[in-house]
Amino acid sequence: MDTQMRLLITTLFIAGSVSTASASGGGGKEGDDKGSGSGVISHISASGLGMGTFSSSLGLRKGGKGDDGGHHSGKGDDGGHHSGKLELWKTFDSVNPIILDFTVKGGDDDEGGGGPYTITEHITNNTGVNWTDYHLTITDGNGTVFTGSSTLAGFQLYGSDSGHLNFLGALAAGQSADLVFRINPFNPGEDHTGHFYLTQVPTIPEPEAYAMFLAGLGLMGFMARRRSKTS
Repeated sequence: MDTQMRLLITTLFIAGSVSTASASGGGGKEGDDKGSGSGVISHISASGLGMGTFSSSLGLRKGGKGDDGGHHSGKGDDGGHHSGKLELWKTFDSVNPIILDFTVKGGDDDEGGGGPYTITEHITNNTGVNWTDYHLTITDGNGTVFTGSSTLAGFQLYGSDSGHLNFLGALAAGQSADLVFRINPFNPGEDHTGHFYLTQVPTIPEPEAYAMFLAGLGLMGFMARRRSKTS
């Protein structure tokens, strides 16, 4: 499958995942007037069909199998991690997406807010499939953007912009690689919080397999909407 076809299928695949997340997810207290500068990341959680394990240097995690401690470094547990570095540890159990939900609180305009952040992800391929590409997409970003250089060990960056990172390369099943990128979160305004989402998906399946994945995502979205109507 050529690069252009992979990009097209990536867009459709992530769009289906985001629709499912939007149908089942909720929001925080959003500010009508966004502040200047950047927001402060105060919480990160993870979900999605590809979910294995997840933890972060904020010590805040959700779902998956694994240890019950999480990794800690720098500032974090008591109210956000101001501009600097964050580390994430993530395991994919399938080639389906993992969606990271970032909670952002309003930064201090006088101090220039909280970002940008340099985020290092330690990614483990526990899918049983050798990866040949990897993709990140910011959704419902409210102005959150990728900024600066991005690297994924064993991969090369291609076809990317301020809202998307796409990599081509190789990561064998059972192996790990480090992803490093910079992100500048939006500022929801003083005394307000908001969310942005970062959808990540490894090797995009061939069209036949993709059709089955998409059908599964549609079923999940339907069930989520039924739950929301009955609640």
